[in-house]
Amino acid sequence: MRIATGILSLFIMLGNGCAGQPTTSTAATVTGITAPTEIETAVDRTTANAIPSGSPAGATFVSIDPLNDDGTATGITPNANRTVSFTTDTVTRTDANGKESGTFASIDKLNWSAGFGSGSASFSIDGDNMIWDGLTYQRVATSKFDSRKSLISFFDGSTYNTVGSFDTGEDAFGKPALGKWSVQFADNRIVLSIGDTVSVGTYSFIDGSSFKIDALFDELTAYVLNNDQLVIDSIVYQREAGKFN
Repeated sequence: MRIATGILSLFIMLGNGCAGQPTTSTAATVTGITAPTEIETAVDRTTANAIPSGSPAGATFVSIDPLNDDGTATGITPNANRTVSFTTDTVTRTDANGKESGTFASIDKLNWSAGFGSGSASFSIDGDNMIWDGLTYQRVATSKFDSRKSLISFFDGSTYNTVGSFDTGEDAFGKPALGKWSVQFADNRIVLSIGDTVSVGTYSFIDGSSFKIDALFDELTAYVLNNDQLVIDSIVYQREAGKFN
């Protein structure tokens, strides 16, 4: 009888508490540890399963020579196009020593690692910019032209000038002079004004974003970037208005 009376009293106390006092819901605490709320749990799951963005799969990057603050060339990158191309799960790098393929994997949202038979490399990608083992690369545009005819149509009458300032020989006083190098297109002709040398040649289709230049004694490969830019021998040229004369 005493047990039954005690249980009845407990129910009466609980009923009075619910009826007479406002109640709040808190997370259960066991030995000083607070159980996570549903919101906290959801955030934790999102963070744990985050997938790095900005995968380079399908992209090609070409080396460029970065500029000093005054617009002059740093000379850090050798004047020879280096390229790095990615598929879904492989990476291929090409330089003066040849071509080598390997695999790549993400470290975090910006940083990646690559493995080759000759060793490993690390790189970071931020938009169209890539730093590969300390060298600067730019993303190559895709599908700007699909034939020799559309290549010529794309460039006909255009002029490209270097973004930075480069050696153009000597001034009137015999001192080294700095200025813009230029590339001009007309039909299937190309005129390169590099340094104090002018060279006339032809250009031909390679693929949707690159073409070959045959001028004087040089055979060069040019790559089309976004923002109306070209890269020739790691030097960036910007498209300007005007016709070839």
